[in-house]
Amino acid sequence: MNIKTLLASFLIFIGVIQLSAWPDVGVDIPVDIPGPVGDYLAIAQDINEALQVFAEGYTPEQEYYLGRTCAANILNQYYNKTTENDQLSMYVNEIGQSLAVMSQADRDDLFSGFIFIVVEGSNKNAIATPGGFIFITTGMIEACENEDQIAAILAHEIGHVIHKDAVNSIDSKQRLISLIKLAEEYGGPAAKQKAQEALDKLPDWFVDEIINTSTDEIFSNIVDGMMGLWENAYNQDQEKAADIYAVHLMTKTGYNPYELINIIGKLDEGVGAHYGAHPSPEERANYISTEIATLTTYPQTLPVRTERVVK
Repeated sequence: MNIKTLLASFLIFIGVIQLSAWPDVGVDIPVDIPGPVGDYLAIAQDINEALQVFAEGYTPEQEYYLGRTCAANILNQYYNKTTENDQLSMYVNEIGQSLAVMSQADRDDLFSGFIFIVVEGSNKNAIATPGGFIFITTGMIEACENEDQIAAILAHEIGHVIHKDAVNSIDSKQRLISLIKLAEEYGGPAAKQKAQEALDKLPDWFVDEIINTSTDEIFSNIVDGMMGLWENAYNQDQEKAADIYAVHLMTKTGYNPYELINIIGKLDEGVGAHYGAHPSPEERANYISTEIATLTTYPQTLPVRTERVVK
């Protein structure tokens, strides 16, 4: 078994490597550990040391370019086209940007702000990439009875961006390779120097793999991994955090946070629904209601926001 096969097996075995939980990997390792295990630990240590060069993680600019590439891949792989309904697109962007303004204090480092994209699709879905690109399908909009429910979906996705859930989902190997490639392609001299420092900490076979892997391949792999998360939801703590964030963002923007509960009931209907892997509808309704109860006051759903909905 060659070292690349060992690494692949290792990554499959542990899923997403969380090296931060292994701060002392490779230190005081007994000499008699079986070969494959020793290889795994050595590889993990190499990746860990190289990642430490990028201690700050993705810069806002790198996150933007990562998100932009992911967005292009999503359009190419999963949706046929963006909507041709200019009125609908403008309407969704007005809602989204109103929410974005109120969220700015929570992520004032976004390189290009939030970008909202309506795509044609009968499925009820919404997706956020790193860097603030948020997609919503026409099917999702059709399911909404009023503007507040559209705002609820967008606010939930904004919460994922604010919390960097998509970025944090990328496994350590892919994160390292993408950081090196982003530094080489979009960074200045200092960023390029960091990329070289990281490469210097890796074995030759790994450096060759990075050099011989195109940026498109790297981002395609990252997108495939993210799509699995989007189709099956993030973990329940992340989904709850996005819901709670949406409650407060909707309230600050003037939308009724109870509409988040109302639209959740529709999203969780049916087999294979996008939100099927979230906490149960009942659980979500309970903790959202509990959070709303902590508010001194909250906006009501105005008739005008039902009358002016564009679909």
